[in-house]
Amino acid sequence: MIGFPPPIELKDHFSKAHELSKKLISTQTNEVLLHGDLHHENVLSRSNGEFVCFDPKGFIGDPSYEIATILKNPWNHPEISQDIHLFTDRARYFAKELQLPINRIFSFAYVHLCLSIAWSIEDGQAYTYQKKILSEVYEKLDHYFQTNL
Repeated sequence: MIGFPPPIELKDHFSKAHELSKKLISTQTNEVLLHGDLHHENVLSRSNGEFVCFDPKGFIGDPSYEIATILKNPWNHPEISQDIHLFTDRARYFAKELQLPINRIFSFAYVHLCLSIAWSIEDGQAYTYQKKILSEVYEKLDHYFQTNL
């Protein structure tokens, strides 16, 4: 999954994320143009009340993936991003409003958290905030896997 061995405490998570990502891709039925890095710091409000997204990464994929970045942010506000109850409420909200499967949103969130940790490791950065919520998101996956991806 990454170009170096993951830390031993993350090896199982990285393996699970790798397998889950293959399953998500193989069961993907809807592909759209994604921003790829949609979160609070990449959205501005214009004076007329319109919202504008910027700094896109631009790729094609499952619309449920787009929510993953939103859910792990704002990372510098742990009362939001690291509260599993709020994380779950936000995931449910997006699933309902965007008519996306909640199990795919949670699955992509888990995979994206592992990817975010890999990026942090590559950059020599701490990944404490991602690691804290990672295990809690994984535990929620069992609940949401009662239905197929």
